[in-house]
Amino acid sequence: MNVKAYWVFIAFLIWGSGSTYWYVCRIKGFCRNVQAAKWEKPEKKDKSTNSQLAGEKAEISKDVLIFEINGIEPVITDTVRWQAAVDEWKKAMAQGKRLKMYVPVLLSEGEGVSVERLKRTRQWLSAIFDSAMVSVEAKRIDRFQDQAGFIDAFEGYFMLIEQAGNVKKLAGNKALIYFPYNGTKAKWDRDVLDYLDEVVRAVRENKNLKIRLTGHTDNRGNPAFNKRLGYRRAFAVKRVLLKKGVPSRAIIVRSEGENKPVADNSTPEGRRMNRRVELEILKH
Repeated sequence: MNVKAYWVFIAFLIWGSGSTYWYVCRIKGFCRNVQAAKWEKPEKKDKSTNSQLAGEKAEISKDVLIFEINGIEPVITDTVRWQAAVDEWKKAMAQGKRLKMYVPVLLSEGEGVSVERLKRTRQWLSAIFDSAMVSVEAKRIDRFQDQAGFIDAFEGYFMLIEQAGNVKKLAGNKALIYFPYNGTKAKWDRDVLDYLDEVVRAVRENKNLKIRLTGHTDNRGNPAFNKRLGYRRAFAVKRVLLKKGVPSRAIIVRSEGENKPVADNSTPEGRRMNRRVELEILKH
């Protein structure tokens, strides 16, 4: 055997050994102690390459909330740490952030378990948080899919999502609709129109509800002009609601002009956030 053939043979042996180890131990899991093993949550990928988990990290400590295999109900294992997490999330949601939960589902559990687990989790979270500020999505887990009994519990994922676009939902039946500089026409994109459809449905179902629209501006220009501009923005939203069937008597229109900024007017982003109409659903 010449030298070249010898090294080719050695390289083949190394490749074959590595491939066998990866398939048997890493994929099939046969090298692990099945009785003692737990599933370890994979490390969170970089935000730039993982759009599904894009958002501010909002995870709680390991095993505070789990789902048992084929189980439907979320299980809280540490009520103190869970309540602390809930309190922090409510503060963030009051600032306009949304809470998104990725509910883990093993491929081996079946579609029925997935549907029921998502349904029950939505109901459970809606009893804790404002349902408009929470979303739930299944996260398929394919690790150990050949051995469902290998995992006796696994975690849910929570993320705080900064709302983007031209409408931002707030806690307490409120939302902000944003406007361009000196403009009285919002960008009526799908998110804005879908939200206004939700408002219309709520008012139709409950005749005791009213909608208060308050227009706001940044601090550029004359204060008297900005006061009028705030009214014009509020009336722009009112016109859309009227077209969707909301009676005029159910809509209250106001303007604060530049008097109540929510962000720093010295920056472009701050001024963008101040050019808004605040929509609030009221009971009377």
